[in-house]
Amino acid sequence: MNARNDPLDDLIPRFIAEAVEFLAMKADVDPPPKIDTGNPVLDFMQNWEEVKRHIHRCGQALAGRQPEVAQRLDNIISLGNAIKKLTDDPNILNPVDGVVMRMIDERAEYGKIIPQMANATSISTVISLIGELLGFGNRTIARRKEIAEMLEAMRMYNGRSPRRSA
Repeated sequence: MNARNDPLDDLIPRFIAEAVEFLAMKADVDPPPKIDTGNPVLDFMQNWEEVKRHIHRCGQALAGRQPEVAQRLDNIISLGNAIKKLTDDPNILNPVDGVVMRMIDERAEYGKIIPQMANATSISTVISLIGELLGFGNRTIARRKEIAEMLEAMRMYNGRSPRRSA
């Protein structure tokens, strides 16, 4: 196949751009004001209602972004599947598979955290949510670092190597 007519010439840059744009998305929620009286028990009691409101605002922000997040993830997964149909080159297939799998994980985690935030109304559910958010954050950071590395490998390979189309 002539490289000028290779559909991968369009799909790979679109896949990379969509994934990079997804990784750049941020939820804009201001942190709650913190009351510091020097007494941890009094601070907790005075901050409790604000913490619950903040969790609610964060949950609403995430829920409001969920349709956009789902659409972006669907686009990335769809582009990845289209690329996989057009090549057998492992230097393309392996990172595309890796990115697609991590995007599927991202969608699943995103979908789980929103209801947990909505249900965080008592001390025990907030403490449970905090633990889950710490794990969620650590998993998200690690997953997004892996995605960025795979995208960079694809970008580098795509820019210097002739491809093998399926």
